[in-house]
Amino acid sequence: MNRHRAGGSFRAILAWLDRDTLLKRIETEIDMLPQPLLALSEEDKASRLQEVQAALFKLELQEEAAIGMALESGIELARRPDADPAAILGSVVGKAAARAAA
Repeated sequence: MNRHRAGGSFRAILAWLDRDTLLKRIETEIDMLPQPLLALSEEDKASRLQEVQAALFKLELQEEAAIGMALESGIELARRPDADPAAILGSVVGKAAARAAA
């Protein structure tokens, strides 16, 4: 049992003494790992993330519209604590603009 600890301590000391070499070896090992078949490129990932965020915002606007209709009908609904303030304000501003135009 002491032998195992000594080996672990020795490796830790070597890593401490030659940190850069250790990091290069770890990075090399990571780079040698097989790439996932379904991985997205950085550009594709950014594009897909924008698409998902836009779709989520559209759903949050619809959610806010439903809450607004319920409030107009006298039904009080609590908003989600993590509701997007932009969706809430977008719905309120949109209704105010529609009333002003009428």
